[in-house]
Amino acid sequence: MITAIDTDGHIYNSMTQVNTDSDVFMLFLAKLTNKLYTEDSSYKQNCILLLDGAAYHRSDEVRKFLCQIGVQIILAGPYGYDSMVCELFFSALKRVNLNPTFVKTSKM
Repeated sequence: MITAIDTDGHIYNSMTQVNTDSDVFMLFLAKLTNKLYTEDSSYKQNCILLLDGAAYHRSDEVRKFLCQIGVQIILAGPYGYDSMVCELFFSALKRVNLNPTFVKTSKM
């Protein structure tokens, strides 16, 4: 799951069946920025993405992509989980059983 949360509390989720890498993250960013544009065509004036230090957040491909689309970023320092709103979201999500009837799931 890849998640973005804005300062108004809106949550933007993407569910994947693969490990996240630069390509998957750039696809998420493309869809996210398209959605933000449809909500407010001037979103870039007030938008800064706060990313943790995941390798795919720091990759050259992702940095070039974000530069091309004109979105600014801030990379959080190491172990800055308390400042990452998405980490609080994931923590709350993990506290509940999302599959209470234990329906078998797999990638196949």
